Amino acid sequence: MAIGKRAFYNCASLESVDIPSNITTIEEGTFEDCTGLQSIVLHENITSINEKAFANCTGIKNLVLPDNLISCAKSAFPNSEKYLPINKNYKYEDGMMFNPYGGSSSGTIVFPTTDFRSLLSEGKVAKMELGGFNSWNNLHFKAGGQDVLVNENQTVQSFDNLTRTEIYIYVDPSNRVRLYFRDRLVENPNKYADRYGEIFLTEEEASGKASISMYSTQKGGGRRYWMSRLQVVHGESTFLNVTNKSGFSVSNGVLKTQNEAISEALANKEWTLAISSAGQAIGILGQNEKGSTTLSFNPIDFTDLFSQNQGIRFTLGSNLAGEGIYLGSGSNRNSLGQTGYRPDLGADMTPTTIQNTWYNFEVRIDSANITVRNHAEQKDYIIPLDENIASGKKGLSFQLGSESAGHFYLLSHLSTFYY
Repeated sequence: MAIGKRAFYNCASLESVDIPSNITTIEEGTFEDCTGLQSIVLHENITSINEKAFANCTGIKNLVLPDNLISCAKSAFPNSEKYLPINKNYKYEDGMMFNPYGGSSSGTIVFPTTDFRSLLSEGKVAKMELGGFNSWNNLHFKAGGQDVLVNENQTVQSFDNLTRTEIYIYVDPSNRVRLYFRDRLVENPNKYADRYGEIFLTEEEASGKASISMYSTQKGGGRRYWMSRLQVVHGESTFLNVTNKSGFSVSNGVLKTQNEAISEALANKEWTLAISSAGQAIGILGQNEKGSTTLSFNPIDFTDLFSQNQGIRFTLGSNLAGEGIYLGSGSNRNSLGQTGYRPDLGADMTPTTIQNTWYNFEVRIDSANITVRNHAEQKDYIIPLDENIASGKKGLSFQLGSESAGHFYLLSHLSTFYY
């Protein structure tokens, strides 16, 4: 239901409004020019606030927008920053709202100098989210000697846009600091390659002797952006960097980096930055025409990790649909199900079909079990942890496919986590 257009237009004596819970839309100009309005209660069922709904309501002191709000017109509220609407999901302790507009030209946000190599030692990863609320908002990073567009909205204006770009910063095996960005809202990632990318920080930026910065080409005092705090999650770090091609081995298969896979046209050149950063996973090209490719990890003594309530997790998957993977070998192997549906063309892949193929098997190892989440099946396979594997006397192994020749698999880093 909706309140009619301009229903309370110019009701200067109106001081407070409690929108009924059955209302989902506030129409154009509903409370326009209600200059005496000071207090508004917006219930969680409201999903749309249209043009000029509260235009010139200059008496509003506090306004909290509902969490379920999907669409909010840019002219819905007064332009004055004093009356900037706030969504309670975005709190000061989590980050900040900002506008890089500098008055007559675009302004610049300069990040504090940070020694990323020290901050991200021992495989740690720094994460943040950023984005812009308004349609056509955009953000560029100046880093690594480049000027890179990392965030851009089109015609849609929504709160989802505020966290549409995810940033990951980490140190790769060659000791270079990488900044990887990805757009979590793109429906067909391979169609929008520019929404994903990597920046190699300069030596000065990586060691905290120079800053990276961010700016927008869009002007306008009413444009709003969000930037979360840069966070390094305690207890979560890379345990085994698989791009080193060590700590594990494959039989009836060969390991391939992202660059190798693309140059050799493997997996139809679909393993792009839209799938993963080049430094966060390794490809496995199957070569067994009559059976599986075997992935074997060197023995790991989990004793110290488990004593700190930490475990290890990683993902396995394939670019193909219906690809089966097994834990163990021979008569003792356990089926983990199969990868899910994928469209015929890589350009038609969605975030869901990417997860259900390339990242379908999410493996988590704790002191009691090996739990494998099959995302396509929405099912957990739980196998009690072998004492010999837990104590480092025996390594994990997986069987990939049933006739693996020419099939392509993806293994992510092994990372620690708290449980």
